[in-house]
Amino acid sequence: MRTSTSVLKTFFSSIFLLCVSDFQLVLDSSIFWIREETATEITLPSNIPVFYNLYLKRRRPREYNRVKNIVDEQLSMLREEHHPVYVHSIGHMLPVPNTTLLKHHSQADETVTLRSLWKHCRKNPHDKVVYLHSKGSFTRTPENERLRRFLTTGALSQQCSNLPSTCNVCASR
Repeated sequence: MRTSTSVLKTFFSSIFLLCVSDFQLVLDSSIFWIREETATEITLPSNIPVFYNLYLKRRRPREYNRVKNIVDEQLSMLREEHHPVYVHSIGHMLPVPNTTLLKHHSQADETVTLRSLWKHCRKNPHDKVVYLHSKGSFTRTPENERLRRFLTTGALSQQCSNLPSTCNVCASR
């Protein structure tokens, strides 16, 4: 898609693009208006690595099944371009099919996953990447359930997959 000095009215379905160059964002009753001052091309990604932070507090069957359902829900939202999926498993081990386990940690926090993502980005500065977190697996609350679904939907959205090259962050808002 090419545009030049145009006003694009786009309803991003809760997706917010933070861009590094000539974009101006004006919020107008939940709809984003973007004034683009220079031409931009959107290229479709071939693959977008996913870095998944997975935490399982206890190996009890009920807890194990609840967290497995979180993982299944999140990974069911992956798009065709979301591969490979790299996992840092924390607490008790929960095997995740069709992923690459980077490391299992008996004790850690999300910084181990964020560090792997950061290292990947340092080696591959032009890659798009996704960070997913099994939010709610440690503290089960309705708020964490809603937040996890909201953030996962945004991170794995078509809008984030198709970011223009002038953007460097895509997140739910």
